[in-house]
Amino acid sequence: MYREMRKVFLVIFAGLVLVGCSKPSTRVSMAAPTESKSPRAETTIQIHNCNTREPMRRSLAEEAEVMRTITVSDTASAVQSGESLVLSGEQKSRLIQAIEQAYQQIFDAAQKKVSETILVIPGDRVHYLQIYWNQQVYNAEITFFEAGLHYSAAYTCTIETPESRFDAELICTG
Repeated sequence: MYREMRKVFLVIFAGLVLVGCSKPSTRVSMAAPTESKSPRAETTIQIHNCNTREPMRRSLAEEAEVMRTITVSDTASAVQSGESLVLSGEQKSRLIQAIEQAYQQIFDAAQKKVSETILVIPGDRVHYLQIYWNQQVYNAEITFFEAGLHYSAAYTCTIETPESRFDAELICTG
């Protein structure tokens, strides 16, 4: 009986040690985006499909890619006491990685939309295409556990998605 109780005690003790030693995970609060035209400059590109009468099909992803930028504030505040913590580069990197993971599905969906946008350039034509970017800005907070305290830091995640507009089409010469 003593051995049985000792085993049970050891199992319970080991469980408590493991639970007590594990840090609560980082939690990314996600917000609804504000959408706007990106301040990124519009770009005009030329796509040549000369010396053939066959139309050319290519993905918009071959011309422009979805961009993601994440910034985290330099300081975090303890949730309970308000105590300020200056974030190191390593801490910011870990937080940015957690934010990237939280927004990965949104980023992947934007990339899929861009890759599935097919540009069709008729044969013997030079196609001028204007690329502009829509941006979605997510401003929220990330909470994490550090030095025995829960902290919260502000972050901004910006996703810029290229879109295309037909500009002009010319017949190939020469």
